[in-house]
Amino acid sequence: DVNKIINGDVYKKSVLTECIGNKGEYKYFSEIQSIKKNETYIICSDGLYKTLTEQQIQEEVKKHKDVKNICDKLVSKVKDNGEKDNISVITVKITD
Repeated sequence: DVNKIINGDVYKKSVLTECIGNKGEYKYFSEIQSIKKNETYIICSDGLYKTLTEQQIQEEVKKHKDVKNICDKLVSKVKDNGEKDNISVITVKITD
């Protein structure tokens, strides 16, 4: 599952399980937008977003400026909530 946050809006789409052979055909979400300085993007597995609310994820992004800290804090929160599923997080912050 893919989750991305753009300017506070969360876009979700199950892509991974569909891409590795569950279906002969799959639908995907694609959107072109301008990338702006200081925006933070998160791609994460369902182990993260099914455990934390969109608001909780957004709060962690706002609290922490460093992308590694954002990932570490999100994974820690999910583990503290008892999640047993895979927890994958990629965070990118546009600086230039």
